Amino acid sequence: MKNLFTTSDSFAIVILSFVALFTRLWLIADPDQITFDEVHFGNFTNWYIKKEFFFDIHPPLGKMIMAAIADLTQYKGDIDYGSKFGQSYHHNELFFVSQRITPAIFSAMTSPLIYAACRCLSFSTLSSFCAGIILTSDISLIVEGKFILSDGVLHFFVALHIFTLCLFLSKSTLFRTLICGFTLGCAAACKYTALGLYAIDGMSQLVWIFVSVPKLSQVIKRALLLLIPSFVAFLGAWIWHFIILYYTGHNSEYLYPEYSATIFSKEKEPFYYWGDRLIGSSLLERIANWNVVMNNINMRSDIPHPFESQPIYWPLLMDKWIGFLSIAGSRNIECMGTPFVYWFVFLGLVLTIFALPFRKADWRNLLFCWGWMVSYFPFILVPRTMFLYHYLIPLMFGILNLVALIENAFPKEIRSAVVLMVTILCFLCFIFFSPWAYGIRCPDCKDTRMWTERWLHGPPKTVHTYGVEIFNTTEKYRTLPL
Repeated sequence: MKNLFTTSDSFAIVILSFVALFTRLWLIADPDQITFDEVHFGNFTNWYIKKEFFFDIHPPLGKMIMAAIADLTQYKGDIDYGSKFGQSYHHNELFFVSQRITPAIFSAMTSPLIYAACRCLSFSTLSSFCAGIILTSDISLIVEGKFILSDGVLHFFVALHIFTLCLFLSKSTLFRTLICGFTLGCAAACKYTALGLYAIDGMSQLVWIFVSVPKLSQVIKRALLLLIPSFVAFLGAWIWHFIILYYTGHNSEYLYPEYSATIFSKEKEPFYYWGDRLIGSSLLERIANWNVVMNNINMRSDIPHPFESQPIYWPLLMDKWIGFLSIAGSRNIECMGTPFVYWFVFLGLVLTIFALPFRKADWRNLLFCWGWMVSYFPFILVPRTMFLYHYLIPLMFGILNLVALIENAFPKEIRSAVVLMVTILCFLCFIFFSPWAYGIRCPDCKDTRMWTERWLHGPPKTVHTYGVEIFNTTEKYRTLPL
């Protein structure tokens, strides 16, 4: 470990942490209105604190961590999120600030973790630092991380797993193997959008088998050392979720009838009722059945949404962003990508294809491109309403690939200049669009920063004539095609 990191790495990690924390925590209490999905995740925190059973389409770890920290701050779960969407918090509801701080801090730690991952794979200190700054500069990651949403925790565990995977790939000790598997399970236990990480780990081990030709016993041993901690973390989160939610609450009807005895009304509190939670109740079976219900409900989430977007448009930011909140006085909070970050990432992915035949890209590019592919392409096949924030895990891998490409493709004499130029452009682009990240008053934003109408209205709608898809030119150009 001491051979991987130096004193300069310590300074770089501290600087990255401060910059990332500033981008997430600045104006954290503003706006003081319930913003976007805070109405849901705020209620989840309330219900965990009150031990009331509820249904959600995502695994529980991220929500439980947020609720546990809120409980430690002596929050009583008494903010009524459900009936106040878009309304201001009351003067006695200041706990919303500490609840925002929790995911914001988790989200901020993605930048130093990405830096550490790059250093594990022998990136230069400057390139690793620039990878962290580019990640810090993305507005969609900032906005998803600074409100009461579990995505900040998800992105933290994804970045933590990327770091532990790179640490494991640099030298596969017993501890590194175990911690790599454990962080894999933690990421999957936050949201299933992290399941692509299993494909990344699996492919890396297939390459190891092909290159090293180990004994069968070694293959089995490594597989067990990776998978067992992963399942322990994943199942542990679910088991704890079912253990602590023992009161009848919200959407309890989704429970299978045979499990209804495992939760009970607050009016029936004598201890002899608690035995019903243990008799005839298999936690593993309940977890499996609950995940089936979650998936069925999730795949039915196909109701049109004003901010939905199509995955094929995400890499180039050619579809709608997500309007988190609109405030009087030309103040808006938009979950939009930083254009230069998205465009440089996509350019890096395309150039990697052409760089490989000329040996201007190496196995690190293949690893990160594979990570981008398995995190992104499955969304194209998902038959539910999709949003731009689903692209954030692929974006993290794309940033890593971009920096790896610069490391490999450019000679040492200009490599530093290129990576600095890309990083500075991304950071300046973040500053330019930052009013939409923090809800700063900006009367001319729509005139100066709305670079394409697609961000507001989406791509041009199409119509079909004799089974052939054509553009509705009247809607697109406001004229007839004469």
